[in-house]
Formats: sequence, structure tokens, C-alpha cells
Amino acid sequence: MSIMCIIKQMSSEKLAHGISILFGPVWVPIFVLLLVFNTRLTAQQITILLPALLLLEVIVPNVYVFYLVRTKKASGWNLAKREERYGVLKLMIVGTILSLFLIYFFGNEFLFKLSLINFLVLMTLAIITRFWKISLHMGVNILVITIINFLFHWQMLYLYLVLPLVYWARRKLTIHTHEQLIGGLVLTFVLVFGALHLFGYI
Repeated sequence: MSIMCIIKQMSSEKLAHGISILFGPVWVPIFVLLLVFNTRLTAQQITILLPALLLLEVIVPNVYVFYLVRTKKASGWNLAKREERYGVLKLMIVGTILSLFLIYFFGNEFLFKLSLINFLVLMTLAIITRFWKISLHMGVNILVITIINFLFHWQMLYLYLVLPLVYWARRKLTIHTHEQLIGGLVLTFVLVFGALHLFGYI
């Protein structure tokens, strides 16, 4: 293999890592912020819920992943091995349940229903992950992009162009097979649109 081919390979892998981080861990806090500020909450409700949701759904899971990586209990931030994802998913489920309780008592019905969709997707992907390494990245992106479009009256359909990039990145890093990526995409698509329809939003 020539030096130029090696450089090109390294550059494409760095790009794939960047895409995985941007449309993975970075998406989640953006999603939380958009939910809190676009679900008709009062200023008082935002003051209560924003720091709580960021703590439970963003900070705690990421600190835990950082701990796993630093202590060599995970191979990297990508959590490439299926078994490495179990603890993180359990923590995310607990955080989401606590968030739902807080939203129920301090938020409103609109945010609560959208958060239920988030919980439904998370629980489903977590259960499947116990038996098969379905793509969490594809699931997260379908969820986030669809809810953002719903909140902004489907004016951001171009965000779906992110999906081929994420698909390419996860394959490039050999994290998932084609079947695992398509599985995460299709399953989450059905869950999100099904739930939005059930709640009478579409």
C-alpha cells in the first residue's frame, strides 16, 4: 500500500470518527435543548427541567463512558463491543425514567409525550442490544431528526441527509454490519412515526 493510500485511509477514518461523535454524543444535548425550549414550557419550568435533564440524560452517561474508557473497561468512546453498551444503556434508562417523573410533575403533557417516545426507542434498542448489536447511532439520528422536524413543522427535512453520512461512518469504522445499521434505522422510524401517529400529532 502506498504512503498516499495510507494517508487517505487515516483521513477517512478520522472523518468517520468525527461524524460519529458529532451525530452521536453531541446530538443529545442539542436535542435536549431543543425539546425544552420548543415544547411550550414556562420560564419557571425551563429553569427546573433544563439542568435536571442535561444532568440525567447527558452529563451522567458521558461521565460514565469516560470512566469506562479511562479504566480500560471499554475499548473506546464508540463502545464497539456489544457487552460494553449494557451498563451505559441501563444508566440511560434510569436517567430517562427519572426525567419522565420530573417532566410529569414539573413540565407539561406535550414534553411528556415526546419524552415517552424517546423512552420507547431507548428501551427497545436496549432490549435488542442484549441479543444483537443493533445500531444505536442510526436509532438516535432517526429519533432526533424526526422530532426536530415535527417541532419545526417539517421545515428541516434536509437533516435526513445526515443519515447516509452516519451510515458510512459506522461502516467505515467497522462498528456495524449493513443489517445492524438498517435495523436501527427502520425500527426507530416505525417506532417514532407510530408513536407520533398514536398521540395524534401526525
